[in-house]
Amino acid sequence: MRMGSPCLIYRWLGWGMMVTLVVYPNRDEIDIVDGPWVTAAFQKDPPSISLTLPVMQRAQTTVISAAGQSVKYPNGKAGAMRLAIADEAVTPKDFPASALRECAIWILDEANASEMELDMSTVEKAVADA
Repeated sequence: MRMGSPCLIYRWLGWGMMVTLVVYPNRDEIDIVDGPWVTAAFQKDPPSISLTLPVMQRAQTTVISAAGQSVKYPNGKAGAMRLAIADEAVTPKDFPASALRECAIWILDEANASEMELDMSTVEKAVADA
């Protein structure tokens, strides 16, 4: 890492109404490798800002969570989670969160993991294994 680049100790990304990873597919921001650390996203109104992927990838620990469902999304964000975690044909250019596939801890409820064959852990199991 070059001198002066940020290194976050811990980064928590929620998936839903208040998404903090706002890097949209097939846009130039996805190609940022060496600065800037923050970029503007004008896809929605009002526009938003986001850390760039290299900053997110350099965090010592990144946790991404998706939980809950609604009438509009009965399986929560299951399709998005499949693209981000399990679909090896998907690239960061197609779906930016896939750039965090190997460097994040993913916490999903059953609905949001429903489109993947995963070895799921439960809170009870995690506590017992600790």
